[in-house]
Amino acid sequence: MYKALQAIFSSFLQAIWCLPQSVLRRPMALPLTLASVIAQDQFPHLTDTEAVLLFVESFPAEIAHLQHASVTVESGSSTPLGCCDGKSPSALICGTEHAEVNRTLISMLALKWLLANDYDSFVRGQPEEGGRLTWESFQQMRRTFTSLSHDALYALLVATIIDDIGKDPNLSHQADLSHSEVVYHAASTGRIPSLSTVPSASKETILQSLQIGSKLNLSQLVQGECPPASLSVLRAVQSPSAFEMRARVTLLDVAGAGAHRDARGCVMMTESVSSTYLRAIEVVREFPQGVYRDERACYDRILEDRAELLHGQGFELLSTRSADERALLRLFCMGRVGCKESAVVFQRAFDALLPTVRLTLVDGLGVDGIGDGVAVVPYYAPGLLAEVLRGCHDEKDDVVPALSAFLRFLARVFGSQPRSEDTGVVERDLSFVQAVIKDRAFAEDPSVLDTVRLPWMPVGSQV
Repeated sequence: MYKALQAIFSSFLQAIWCLPQSVLRRPMALPLTLASVIAQDQFPHLTDTEAVLLFVESFPAEIAHLQHASVTVESGSSTPLGCCDGKSPSALICGTEHAEVNRTLISMLALKWLLANDYDSFVRGQPEEGGRLTWESFQQMRRTFTSLSHDALYALLVATIIDDIGKDPNLSHQADLSHSEVVYHAASTGRIPSLSTVPSASKETILQSLQIGSKLNLSQLVQGECPPASLSVLRAVQSPSAFEMRARVTLLDVAGAGAHRDARGCVMMTESVSSTYLRAIEVVREFPQGVYRDERACYDRILEDRAELLHGQGFELLSTRSADERALLRLFCMGRVGCKESAVVFQRAFDALLPTVRLTLVDGLGVDGIGDGVAVVPYYAPGLLAEVLRGCHDEKDDVVPALSAFLRFLARVFGSQPRSEDTGVVERDLSFVQAVIKDRAFAEDPSVLDTVRLPWMPVGSQV
């Protein structure tokens, strides 16, 4: 009976996904569901291919949303190496490459690798020297997940598979919502099938985690994109379990972030990235406990950690009490600056700005969004900065003019939001300039960015 049922399931998968029999080489106890495999402690022992197939069987609607997700900054168009017999998860199940499918399924495989204590798989694709995640840091991250119950592990995978489906434009026609807000609203109105597969308590935790994520993107916090006002949601959602869910989903998301270029392992979760995220999560965890007097103090603690990291490498110690230095620290976070050499380049680009431009940039980066005006989230700024640096091909003479041009562009973005008695946060999607930054004309003359119109401004106006 067992063999007959297994043969039926194998035939079903082959019919749907056109996969060879060889990918189903490890027998799994029936019923063949992700929840039951986790309950039987078999999830860590699946091959990568088996796990991916199980994700597909468990979450077909969610994966369809990820297939339709809009291409974002840094997604690229390459064919990445993969962990499924040389193929990426997307190539295995779809026959084509879909950046968000790869990112999410590698994030989910990251949990399997952590539970299995499979360090080698986790760090596949990371440089062997100069930044690879250490065994000790891998173990520290692993402890974040190994204490979870079977129900909590399954709920975490559900939370991970749905976290980015808001990037599918078909899920919402409200252009003014971020993808995190889209998925929260969809979940709240019962439009996400996988949520019906978790117990009610887990579902509530996921919904509260999504509510936190709709206002506080921990990656944006680490990268200096969002303002202190984003932390205010933790006053409204005072649920430690929801925050821990949000923190774990974020760690897994970052682990899968480089899958559009290399889907063999967690190429982005390097030693410096791991330590930065784990420390930021620790700081934010303390905010609802009253450790910090307000949102700005908590936010500045994260900036101060960046200052101390760079000071330890010989860079001058910057202070959040200075408006200029605090702004520069936010730019360091946006630029993922982790070494003295990069910090020096960013400081030179910052110092090269005209005083009026620098004042506008510093002023915009200093708005908290709590009683002092509307704070701007320069969405995709970190990815665009990475494209600016990548386009310079490590030719140091080209970096400062290109960086300065992007900082002038950022100053215009912030300057387009006038100070008023209003308060809160507004997100500005900057992905529209990616094509300009990638164009050869920008490499030859970065000042072309100065003439790009901000699409949210009225035609004919100029900032």
